Amino acid sequence: MLQRSKITINFNNRQYDYNLKFLSQSKGRVLESISFGCLLFEEKNEFTEKIFKNKKHYVKFKNYQDLKNKLNFYLKNYDKLGIKIAQEGHDYLKKHYSPKLIWAKIFDNI
Repeated sequence: MLQRSKITINFNNRQYDYNLKFLSQSKGRVLESISFGCLLFEEKNEFTEKIFKNKKHYVKFKNYQDLKNKLNFYLKNYDKLGIKIAQEGHDYLKKHYSPKLIWAKIFDNI
């Protein structure tokens, strides 16, 4: 399904914890979407922000209205901007986080 998609939207599932309030989490969908060359729209997520850059590798949104505005903008400008962001995200992931590189780092530390 992702292979045929231009755009992926990822909402962070939050778990409520009395002491920590809401906990964000990172999902495999982020890496899967970018690895398939999709333009990823993701709700603000500190974990994704540590790896990828907003508007360079993916598009971050804050709330429903922000998502709606950004989706409309990038759908209208997909051929000019959307493809560029999706490709840059894909290339960055492949260069820095390919399975071959990850496994090499793991085995180098054993």
